[in-house]
Amino acid sequence: AKEGSEAAWQNNTAAIIETYEGERLVVQKENSLELTGVTPWGMLRFTAEDLVWLGPVEGEPVGHFVELKNGANTIVYFAGDNIDVESSVFGAVSLNLSRVRSILTPNANQKGQIPASSNTETRIRGRGNQEIVGLLTDSTVKIISEGQGIDMKPENIRRMTRVEGKSATVGGLPLDSPLFRIETWDGSVASGYLQLDYFSMRVGREIWQVPLSDIVELESPVPSLAPDAEDGIIRLITQLGAEDWITREKATRELGAFGYLARPVLERERNTNPDPEVTRRIDRVLTGLQ
Repeated sequence: AKEGSEAAWQNNTAAIIETYEGERLVVQKENSLELTGVTPWGMLRFTAEDLVWLGPVEGEPVGHFVELKNGANTIVYFAGDNIDVESSVFGAVSLNLSRVRSILTPNANQKGQIPASSNTETRIRGRGNQEIVGLLTDSTVKIISEGQGIDMKPENIRRMTRVEGKSATVGGLPLDSPLFRIETWDGSVASGYLQLDYFSMRVGREIWQVPLSDIVELESPVPSLAPDAEDGIIRLITQLGAEDWITREKATRELGAFGYLARPVLERERNTNPDPEVTRRIDRVLTGLQ
């Protein structure tokens, strides 16, 4: 049975499910479509509200590629046998999950309006264009750089990028530990190995374990600035328009020392400050943070 596409995106539509036989079901919003999938790192539970789209993995006999509203993209294998949905035409339907080819939701039409990811969550890019979005639960990580161990809080890492073709197996490190280029929020950059096997990440209600070997890049959310720190940045921005050159130069250098933490305030002031000298110097600081 196939429901007409003219019913597709009415106000009470939660999703359109298409089967491998070509049947199409329009699921009503009143029905709480909930799915559970298994990933290489943990269980993933999601609803139609969370989902953008779901479809078969190209070239693979099993598995589905899932894109979520928070920007996550990953391959899942359905857990369970059936889902019960309320169809707009056929009423209550129990559908075997092995028949589900794809699911599309109204979020696909709003994709450009949906934030790429939450500003409080970490994004991990993995192999095969997979992306994970969640909250890291590790309190500290030990980074081995130039023979020295450095304990660092994960939230202090701005970006961590895998250096392809580089790995090491030395005392205290997991087997074939990958090398990463690590950037911190204060602007520091170093290359090093992490003395751990995997990151622990809260994804929804589950804790996932993501091995370092699966990570291509990790990006952390911008930390919240303390009120006194933001006040200090605004005070320095004001000094960018001072009459004497020495004060302007000193304020420019000190803003650069704040690193990436100053970016949101700088960008906000860049768009609102009428002084061309201030905006020119803000551009100079922002360029140094790229």
